[in-house]
Amino acid sequence: CPFIDYVGTTISSKNSINALSKFGNKNFSLTVINVFGEWNFYLDNLNSLGVEVINLGINKEIPYFKKKGFFLSRLIYFKIFFLGFFPLLKILKKRKPDYLIVSLVTFLPLIINYIFKLKTKIILRISGLPKLNVIRLFFWKIMISKIEWIFSPTIFTNNMLKKKFPTQSNKIKMIRDPIFSYKEILEYKKKYSLFNKKNNFYLAIGRLTKQKNFKFLINVISKYNSNNKKKINVLVLGDGEEKKSLKLLSKKLNINRNIKFLGFKKNTFKYFFNAKALICTSLWEDPGFILIESGLANLPVISNSCLGGPIEILNNEKNGYLYEFNSMEGLISKIKQFEKDDQEVIFRKKVNMKIYSRNFSILKFYKNFINYV
Repeated sequence: CPFIDYVGTTISSKNSINALSKFGNKNFSLTVINVFGEWNFYLDNLNSLGVEVINLGINKEIPYFKKKGFFLSRLIYFKIFFLGFFPLLKILKKRKPDYLIVSLVTFLPLIINYIFKLKTKIILRISGLPKLNVIRLFFWKIMISKIEWIFSPTIFTNNMLKKKFPTQSNKIKMIRDPIFSYKEILEYKKKYSLFNKKNNFYLAIGRLTKQKNFKFLINVISKYNSNNKKKINVLVLGDGEEKKSLKLLSKKLNINRNIKFLGFKKNTFKYFFNAKALICTSLWEDPGFILIESGLANLPVISNSCLGGPIEILNNEKNGYLYEFNSMEGLISKIKQFEKDDQEVIFRKKVNMKIYSRNFSILKFYKNFINYV
């Protein structure tokens, strides 16, 4: 799982390692392939779990970039492919692992698996909503025939993949991402539940990219505050290539006092436990880690009705608030509804969300995983 940014797949991979190490260490051994040094930040944790780490041998060639973007990331992925092809092939031939779990930069191991007759079985874990353009669809149709399992994180994606690849539908299974451990949540609650008693801010979290749709959020805040006596304030946690333009837009609309960009925060739970509600404006999420984490922290969720995670997770507004897809008036209306709703209504949504969020524990993931592996 080579990654160049701290994304949901990073969390999912780390928690998968924790789950498989904690609950299955007597049944199998686990090894992490450190492609270009992306796992260096977690070596102490991996060592404490007794997980072996193999360096692919190109970690000095590709630095962990601070500046990121679509085109730069694609250049890095191509570099990973060309530099990592033979080192990965050598590892698979020498080690002969029973399984290779693939999460990111999937074309490298998939091509190796297709070309060479290896005994290692490939498990493809879908991370995020896959954009199956013509080229990728053609590529996957060829490669999928030699894959053991395809695990998808939501019902929507699972059904979509089965429709796209009907002849391979028997190997496409839904396994929800491991987003949390109960021990971790209890520690966060004990540590951060008294962080800020005022609860006078909304929260928005995610990389400052097109997907997260923060430009839309800024325009909504501007319109809401212009037409309502009671203003709303939003804290944005995250970093990305749109940071400068988003700050300029908030200043241009004269709401830079109402929306604050705090940058990337590795630990977001001290904000989860004390915000008024989470606003998710993403154009797509699959499943949407921040929605589940909000539910675990008793934080109400107001989300865009995008395909994949949010519609499924919020379950026809039983577990939160959904506004019409990318509708400015829709989001403004839901914020007003949330501000006016009786506390009993909000409480019931929070309870439902917390119950649903239990499906994303590391123990639940492990139990589902070993049904097939």
